[in-house]
Amino acid sequence: MGKIFLPPLKFLIFFLVSAAILVFLSMLYSWELLVSLSLEQKNNLLLFLPAAASGIVFPAASSGLLFSVFDYRKEAIKPVSAAITAAAIFLVLYFGFTFTSSMISSNDIAEFQPFNERKIHMTENSIIYTDECDSDIVSGIIIRNHDGSLPGFKYYDRAVFSSTPGAILQFDDARSMDIVPANPVFYDSFRRSGMIGNYIDDIRFMNESLKTAALNGGGGFILLAAVFSAFLMIGLLFRGASSWPLFDFALILFFHRLVYYLFRLFSSESAFIADTFFGGKQELNIPLFTISGLTLILFLCGVLIKTTSKRKVR
Repeated sequence: MGKIFLPPLKFLIFFLVSAAILVFLSMLYSWELLVSLSLEQKNNLLLFLPAAASGIVFPAASSGLLFSVFDYRKEAIKPVSAAITAAAIFLVLYFGFTFTSSMISSNDIAEFQPFNERKIHMTENSIIYTDECDSDIVSGIIIRNHDGSLPGFKYYDRAVFSSTPGAILQFDDARSMDIVPANPVFYDSFRRSGMIGNYIDDIRFMNESLKTAALNGGGGFILLAAVFSAFLMIGLLFRGASSWPLFDFALILFFHRLVYYLFRLFSSESAFIADTFFGGKQELNIPLFTISGLTLILFLCGVLIKTTSKRKVR
């Protein structure tokens, strides 16, 4: 009897471990993005806790499930245990997003000043030298644009720095200048590129879709959380597809990567899909239909592989 509840229990343990690690890394990453040498002591790491907590629920559930299931080596998971584990995933997603979406950030706002005093900063469009920097005031500014237009250098006595909605310098003559990247000093240290960066962006999009549904509430969020739970469990049908557990793990990650990409693609093109295939019915929940259809396809492929492998054994 105890073995039935062992898989969901392991999932919950691995989920908590994954969540703790991801929350800390997310908080550290967010804090480092706002590194300002002159303001470093004014930024508290805990200011980023609410955003970090709401941003790791889905990836923590996914990683916790994978680690807990592959911890079983070649031992098969019974259907009852799989059903209880799926229910545990749903509860984690439902209450995880419900709780984190209701978290209230501190009234303190993280201060951000990307420029350093008496330093030269390289941005996409110009070279900027700053003499003095406060929380929102930059003084003694020398700017040279990359396009080489004359005059080559421009001097400004002071400017007001604003980090919302984007990093902007506002000068006294009503002119403004976008700072891209927003943190030119440390940008290269945190830049993600290539396949790993795209994979992280897709996972973030999946998580944001669930978080948005949680904020809206209602049956739509329950259905979306249920389908996401089914998707994570159905992906495990490919466990044991070969004689090499590492290959099976890589295969499941590949299907996750493919589904995440397609989910993001179809969701971003929801208006086009609604106009083309559903007569312009914008009220349709395209993300829900997308993940449901992809989960069904993954289920059929998994059943086909399992059925074929059993016939070969016989």
